[in-house]
Formats: sequence, C-alpha cells, structure tokens
Amino acid sequence: MASRTRSWSWAANTCRQVAIRSASSAASIPSTSSSSSWDSLRRRGSLARLLQHPNPEQLLTTAFAVLHQLPVSARADRRRLAHAAAGNPHALDAGTELAALVLAEAATARADAGASTSAREAWDRLGVDLDTFTGGLLTLGVHPTGWHIPPGQPNVLIPWVLHRAVWPAPWHSENRWVFLTENPSVAAAALNGVPGTVRLLCTVGTPSRTELDAIARLAAAGWRIAVRADFDCAGLALVRAVLATVPQAAVWRMTAADYTTSLHPAPFEPGVLDADCLGETPWDPALAAAMRASGRPAYEEALIEELLADLRRAYPSWRCEGSGHS
Repeated sequence: MASRTRSWSWAANTCRQVAIRSASSAASIPSTSSSSSWDSLRRRGSLARLLQHPNPEQLLTTAFAVLHQLPVSARADRRRLAHAAAGNPHALDAGTELAALVLAEAATARADAGASTSAREAWDRLGVDLDTFTGGLLTLGVHPTGWHIPPGQPNVLIPWVLHRAVWPAPWHSENRWVFLTENPSVAAAALNGVPGTVRLLCTVGTPSRTELDAIARLAAAGWRIAVRADFDCAGLALVRAVLATVPQAAVWRMTAADYTTSLHPAPFEPGVLDADCLGETPWDPALAAAMRASGRPAYEEALIEELLADLRRAYPSWRCEGSGHS
C-alpha cells in the first residue's frame, strides 16, 4: 500500500512538472494541476493507468503538447491535432490513454470542459471536431437556404454543413413548428405515417455544440422548436442542452404523465436509471421526481402514435413552455 501511495505521489509530481514545462503558456488550457485535481484523477483510475504505461513521462509530455496546441478561437480537427502533437493521427482516438489523459487534465483546468457528459462533447467544448463529415442532423422538410430537396426526402446535414448553414425564414402564413427528437425511429415512422410536409430534426443521440448552434440559428430565423427525447439521463441532458441554447423552445410530451405512459408494463431485462446523472427537469419538476421514484428509463418509441398524431397536426399539442403548460 505504501508503495502504491508513493507511485501515485510520483505521478502527481511528474504531472505538475510536465504541466509547468509543457503547458504553462497554452492560452486555452491554464495549468492548474493542483493536488486536489490529481487526487481526482487518481480516484477515477487515470493515474493508475498512467503508471501502467511503458513510458509515462512521454505520455504526459505528449498530453500537454496536445493541450498546448488546442485552438484558442478557431476549431481544430482531432486527427490533425493528434498528428501535429503526437505524430500519429489516431493517437487521440477514443479509448487511447492519451485521449483519456488530455480530457482529464482539461476537465481539471476548465470548468466547462468538466461539465461534459461524453467524450464527444468534451472535445467539442475544447474546439476540437471529431469528424466534420459524419454525424450531424437527420432532417425531414428542413433544409438550408438554397437547397432543393424533393418533398418527403430525408437528408443528413453533416457537421461541416451545419457549421455554415443559413436557414430560410418561414413564410408569413406558414406553420412555424419544427420538431426535434433524439431517435431516428421517430423519423422513420414519420416518413411512413405522416402525409404531406413534416418538419423534423433528429440528433441520433447526444447533439454536439455544432448541432446545437445550428438549431439556435434555425430558431433565430423564426422557426419554433419543439424538443423531446428518451426518458433517461442522456435524453434529459439533451432537452436541457437545447433549452440552454434555445430558451424559447417548447418541451414536447416530456411530462411526468408522459413518462408514466411510456413505461413498459413488463420489459425484458429492464434498464436501471442512474439517479445521480438524471439532473432536474425545470419544465416539469414532477418528471424528475417520477423517474427517480420508478428507477426505470422509458423511450420515445412508446409514444410513437401520439407523436405521429402531433406531426400530422404540425403542432405539439402537449408541451411545456417556461413554467407553464399549454
């Protein structure tokens, strides 16, 4: 035990020394490797993994070289950043010790980096794009200005496009609602079950900062956003992220009553909610309380018929706006 404690102490001291040598002049990540910060890394297992690396000092030096080259105002591609700092474009891929250490140090040095809930979001907050040509938003009936898409044709707007997208304003007499969901199954059901024009965006998981900014610009162009997601930690985080970016957005069928309706009566291997990551649901405080009491997630697919009915009306009939319901 004493030997392990000395090893952790050595790692923390080495971290501080390398931080001072390699990152003290980095504008985007200040060197704040305090004892409490590295104690946190030790508790999460980061220092234990570091000690198992065949060349821990080189790993640390390279990690702070990455931090030193993080963009200050523009954005960087993760592969190019990895090649510039480590000589290998895959050195910062998911699951590598280098990527884990860079994100851990960023979390100790920047409050906003530490607020991330996924590696993708953590990189995004640091100004690093994982890939500008994959992912993005799945869209139905919503396209940037100048695009001509056949009616009913789904499309994927990749991050590169979203970063530059300019949205058209709605016509004077046009319905202004755009529906935003988490899962592509809702979009697939809308394609097959809703005649006429459907305006739907699907994040296909946790939205990146680029996607959120594009949604904010869509709202600024005059469209009204109705957002919903799964009843789980990631789904609630998605809704909160959209509301933080577009405060005037409406929360669509995400009340405690909707959650109770969505619960399957006898699921196979039912999931378990992590109460610590749920957070609050200010649009309907009873929702978070109901989810904690139940301890089970529920999913968008359970409300498909209700969602399709709203899409046919082009109006989110059950929604929460601000502190009230309408």
